[in-house]
Amino acid sequence: MRLLKPSWLLHSDENRKFEIYTVSVNPDGTRLASGGLDGKVRIWSTDAIYKSAPSSNKKQKKSGTPQPVPSKGGQLCAMATHTGAVTVVRFSPCGKYLASGSDDRVVLIWEKDDSRIPRQEFGSEANLESWVARKRLIGHENDVQDLAWAPDSSILVTVGLDSSIIIWNGLTFEKLKTFDAHQSLIKGVTFDPANKYFATASDDRTVRIIRYHHTSSSDISFSIEATISKPFKNSPLSTYYRRCSWSPDGNFIAAANSTNGPVTTVSIINRGTWDSDLSLIGHDAPCEVVSFCPRIFSPQKKTDSSKPPNFLTVLATAGQDKTLAIWNTCNPRPLLVAYNVAEKAITDMTWSPDGTKLFACSLDGTILVSMFEEGELGWVVPMEENENQLTRYGGGKETMQIPNSTEQLLLEEKSESLDDAQNTQILDNIMGSKSISETTAFTSKTSPKTTPKLLSTNNIGSSVIRKKTPIKPSVQKVTITKEGKKRVAPILLSSVSTAEVAQTDLVTESQRALQQKTFESVEVSEPSLSLPMSGVPTKVVRQKKQNLSDNYEDEYINNKDIRYENASYYIRPRILEFQSGMSSAKLTIPKVKTHYKRTGSIGKDDYILEIHNGANKELDPTRLSVSVNGSLVFSDFLPKYGHIASGDGEYFWAVATEDGTVHVYSPGGRKVISGMVLGSPVAFLEHQGQFLMAVTSSGDIHVWDICNLTAVGEVISIIPLLDSSMSERDNRSPKGPTVTLCGVSSNGKPIITLTNGEGFIYNDQMKNWLRISEPWWAYGSQYWNSISGHRLGLASGPEERVVKTLSVPMHTKVIQLAEEKSTEEILINAGGRGRYLQQMTKNRLLKEGFEDFERTLSTAHLENRISAAFMANSDIEFKQFLGVYVRRLASEALWNRFEELVNTLFAHPQSSNYLCGLNPTELLNHLKLVTKDFASSQTILNNITFSCS
Repeated sequence: MRLLKPSWLLHSDENRKFEIYTVSVNPDGTRLASGGLDGKVRIWSTDAIYKSAPSSNKKQKKSGTPQPVPSKGGQLCAMATHTGAVTVVRFSPCGKYLASGSDDRVVLIWEKDDSRIPRQEFGSEANLESWVARKRLIGHENDVQDLAWAPDSSILVTVGLDSSIIIWNGLTFEKLKTFDAHQSLIKGVTFDPANKYFATASDDRTVRIIRYHHTSSSDISFSIEATISKPFKNSPLSTYYRRCSWSPDGNFIAAANSTNGPVTTVSIINRGTWDSDLSLIGHDAPCEVVSFCPRIFSPQKKTDSSKPPNFLTVLATAGQDKTLAIWNTCNPRPLLVAYNVAEKAITDMTWSPDGTKLFACSLDGTILVSMFEEGELGWVVPMEENENQLTRYGGGKETMQIPNSTEQLLLEEKSESLDDAQNTQILDNIMGSKSISETTAFTSKTSPKTTPKLLSTNNIGSSVIRKKTPIKPSVQKVTITKEGKKRVAPILLSSVSTAEVAQTDLVTESQRALQQKTFESVEVSEPSLSLPMSGVPTKVVRQKKQNLSDNYEDEYINNKDIRYENASYYIRPRILEFQSGMSSAKLTIPKVKTHYKRTGSIGKDDYILEIHNGANKELDPTRLSVSVNGSLVFSDFLPKYGHIASGDGEYFWAVATEDGTVHVYSPGGRKVISGMVLGSPVAFLEHQGQFLMAVTSSGDIHVWDICNLTAVGEVISIIPLLDSSMSERDNRSPKGPTVTLCGVSSNGKPIITLTNGEGFIYNDQMKNWLRISEPWWAYGSQYWNSISGHRLGLASGPEERVVKTLSVPMHTKVIQLAEEKSTEEILINAGGRGRYLQQMTKNRLLKEGFEDFERTLSTAHLENRISAAFMANSDIEFKQFLGVYVRRLASEALWNRFEELVNTLFAHPQSSNYLCGLNPTELLNHLKLVTKDFASSQTILNNITFSCS
């Protein structure tokens, strides 16, 4: 291998060298594109780069001849359209386009234009080629970090720091779909060479596999196939990229920035099973970029008499340790390791199409070229072998099914028309709407004839009136056999099907009728943004065929025909959500492991609850064991796999199995009750004292009093919380919150917190959920603690976040715990924008009409705290919040509210249940103590004392 670093191959101006973030080679290997901090996309000639390599002549080496600088053809073009640093450039596999992404949130599609004369900017080097920005793709809300083309250039996928995956049409560059599959910054994307999947890598410490399928020539369906998180649980978040790569044979994905214990590694993910049982260890610092060579190699040179060779693939890895390592799939150790090939971290790599050159760029502003000799990496096999390897996964085949006959075409056409008719009828029945002809207002017949503007739909097709052409009927040939039987010979279908003729007639007649009348515009409210245009069945059982307009809401708000200077106008349509009535939300359940372990303490005793799941349920059944201080208390065998447990041995032990059955044991190991069948697998199993709560994957919540063997209230659902909190960031693919904490209060009431920062408790008297905590209070309440939350451990990954919060016991300060969870989610979602939130609050206080915003919100926050503490039966918090509240009322001289509160609390002093179990006299003395500085409050409280005595 020879390392080449041309002195002229860099991004620079007169004063400095700029960091280079990305490189890419076009499919024919003649052009190299690079992007850097200077905001320019530069095109280089690879031939000029190769010619600048020093000669292998020994005499020339000794003479110390400096590296030649090409007089012409080194830099072919420099494009400075981006307004920020260029973070990624990628040539399309067809070679026609070059896509570039930047921290200006824009993706540009470039195309070489041979008809234009290259322009020279003032003070810059003259361009030898002209590259024109054909498209400007806008959709990301933060930096574009990486992008990738499908192998057939049919789609383009871009990812960025806004945690979104945007999929574009590779021909028209229209936005097809937006995925919010990750919970944090996305820093890498790669495509399956078999054209079935693409993978994304994120700072939420997961790699997600997304499958795509062409359902028709214009429609593509997308679904999440798998999520890989195990190799990345402890991966650092300090890398600028997580650029992954798919092997050319389609077998493996190489993922950067993984860990194996304390060691940084590169994980190899297997196709199909999507697990990782191999880690490449060879870097001292986090690895940021990996790149598979596009060619397949053979370890031996093929001859006519040789046996079929074993194939191998080659992988290059690099990162923050400034080291370049080359691996192949036949050797667990690297083929070579080149240390300190750059002065700073390596950010991107790309191979030449023939697999003999490797280009790498660095933050030191240089581009390194590794040139391999023939046979050094192996012997390159023909490209036909790549195609043969990919045929196992459907590579090379059409991504949509080809009709086998004309009969199949007719059946498909009939099926589509029936589906459209059924969807329209079902939607009309649900919404109570009428047909278009019934809701359209017409003018009088004396109005002049005008041609109406029709919407193009699948049923009507083109709006152009077609002339009906007479079709000559075909005559069948009838023959009579000797036995007197008739035989009719089949005839060939004509080029114009009867279905098409009938459809043409229908269009013509309908348009003739419409031309006789003119329309009068009638303003009506559009359906819900969440309601699909194809009807309700589309939302429930299949992918949508059409996307809503991106700027629909803006058009609705800014309609100049209905908005006046001082008049009220509509902000949204009347129907906001349509998911609740037919929600299909499911909660994820813990994975079944071979060994489950739960530890804790009962006073001074330490306990361990273990579940061992065998490989064979009959020969090696599931074994449950509980030990205290190292001594076995009891053991039991279960017919199903156990995946979650609860209890501490003070009142009971509880274990849930994969079939949705809960087994309850006494502290000594006796079965308290037969297995309780819930119907769905258990997602959460929590306890508090004698109460046990189970949440199933379907969202049902069960709470039992184990000591009395009774149910606490009715079975309730958690799904309304997830639906009501649905994000409206993308109306086409709404993203809902997930559960971060699930517990039960000391009086048996379920408590739930979500990733949007909201906390809830169920009120069994009023039969609804109460919101006890939400981020809203953090924006203006003086009593919100914005610093707490670190005691619970603020994790970055969503899985770690859930595990850490579930390990926190549901102590007596329930409201404090819920607000700490809200603070955590605010810090995570805000991304360090605390100062921005504070400034937003200050600006609000300065606006007219918001002078009392902070004071009003603080008082309301205390009232919400008191109500929540009362519902949770948290006596300590109830007393604390009540004392702060009455002192605030006294300090602001709100005596009407003060007297109303006191009269309500002590109207029935003999009933301590109304005071969270607190003694009325002690509580009254506490209120006197906290308001001793206010004479009016003492007068009111003394009157209460007199009535009580």
